[in-house]
Amino acid sequence: MNEQNLKYIANLKAQDVPWSRLTTAYGRASEFPEIFKKLALAIKACDASRGSGGEQNLDRVLNSTTESSAGQNLKSKPGCW
Repeated sequence: MNEQNLKYIANLKAQDVPWSRLTTAYGRASEFPEIFKKLALAIKACDASRGSGGEQNLDRVLNSTTESSAGQNLKSKPGCW
């Protein structure tokens, strides 16, 4: 990879990616940003639960539902990794 590409990748933000134009085996990647948000929240809650000795924060994040099915796999395995 050349330096110009590496600079672009380093400065790329998730909101700049045309998710609706990217395809996956299951269709379009339009729901990826929502999945990434849920994953980030789950990681933060997991970190917080390690500090407090409980997993209530993680359960709250994983049980919060949205209109889409984004993050559905996060709900299938509760607990911190």
